Amino acid sequence: MKIPPHDDPRLTAYALGELDASERSAIEVLLSESPESRQFVEDIRATAELLTAQLHQEPSPGLAAEHRRAIEVRIQPPMPAEKRSYLVHVLVAAALFGITISGLATSLALPTIGPEDPWTHRVQLTDQRMRLSRGTHFQGLFHRKCRTTCSSRCH
Repeated sequence: MKIPPHDDPRLTAYALGELDASERSAIEVLLSESPESRQFVEDIRATAELLTAQLHQEPSPGLAAEHRRAIEVRIQPPMPAEKRSYLVHVLVAAALFGITISGLATSLALPTIGPEDPWTHRVQLTDQRMRLSRGTHFQGLFHRKCRTTCSSRCH
């Protein structure tokens, strides 16, 4: 049973140029065998040309200004990274300045913590003073008798 030409949607697609190469070659074989199919394709093309011409003659309603603006806003590309707001740069600088100042204030407010306990250091200084007052000293310490830093035992 043969399909009548007006029932085959591939003929309309062929007439409008919507088929790929393999389907187009199959329809061309059909058109070479069937004069009814050829006439149907010619009628479709004529109708399409007539509709196209009529649509070009009709006035276009166009877009309202508000619709055009809405579309343009949506299709605009995002702002590039280098055009960031001045306020963002100021806020980042203020935050870094605040962190720096708070770190400096904290380091000045807290006592200096050395490698050893501060009380041990005071005891060592007191011990050195006592030795100096008794006339005994060690190399590198200030000696009262000669008023210099000794490099060896005093003379």
